[in-house]
Amino acid sequence: MTPKLTVRNGPARTAEDCHEAAFDLVSADPAVTVKVVYRWNDREPVLHKWVSISNAGKSVWNRLLNVRLGVYRTDATMDDHDPDFPLYLTQEHLGGPVIAFEDPIGRKRGFPSYLEGQFFLSLAHPAGFAIRKDKTATLQQLPGLRLAPGAQFDCMEALYGVAPEGQARQAFISQLHDRMLRVRRGRDKPLAIFEPFGSKADGNFDATEAYLLDNLAKVDAARSESGLKWDYYSIEFWHDPAADLGAPNVATFRMDLAKSCERSCDRV
Repeated sequence: MTPKLTVRNGPARTAEDCHEAAFDLVSADPAVTVKVVYRWNDREPVLHKWVSISNAGKSVWNRLLNVRLGVYRTDATMDDHDPDFPLYLTQEHLGGPVIAFEDPIGRKRGFPSYLEGQFFLSLAHPAGFAIRKDKTATLQQLPGLRLAPGAQFDCMEALYGVAPEGQARQAFISQLHDRMLRVRRGRDKPLAIFEPFGSKADGNFDATEAYLLDNLAKVDAARSESGLKWDYYSIEFWHDPAADLGAPNVATFRMDLAKSCERSCDRV
């Protein structure tokens, strides 16, 4: 059910250097309170928006599925030719060539929407959606989580940027670099990530705790033999469909996931 929100409180009149405007929105059915905060500064031509959603009812929300953080209808040209996409993947394991990968990654998720080459709309998270369709640009997040009475969910930050003509992409990359901890800490370098997904000899994708721990042990042994060190090991645990989509499937991961992998991950 999509709530019909109304504004309860708007921003108070403040000094010009406040650089913030906050709004409180409410809905009776379902019982929801939403806080929207806009912030800006004089260092960058970017408007930042934060949204938090609270369950104001007396029962648990089974799923907070679809959060539309902005829907904008415009006659502006929406550029769909960003050089960062589409992604190109190989199908050599199927005997096929390298092809353009046309799923939401690259066309919607993780990339901004550019308008007229002078504006960008984006969510500050690689799992956020900036969707371009016909004359509508949509900023969307898909949390898929339960929300208890009184609990609050903080959404992804939304970004609205403006740039000189033809420089929207450069403006987006500039603000991205300015906020990235890897860049600010001087760690802007390639990362070595070990991805065990699909590594079973029989091609089975169903990961289990026993398989991943054995795989981690082999990666650790290879590190000792070769000196190669990985920055990250991706854990494929598969979620529990009967839980909150964030916990491992108890049928295949019976131990605490963090404790079971801590020793091996420290060495890898």
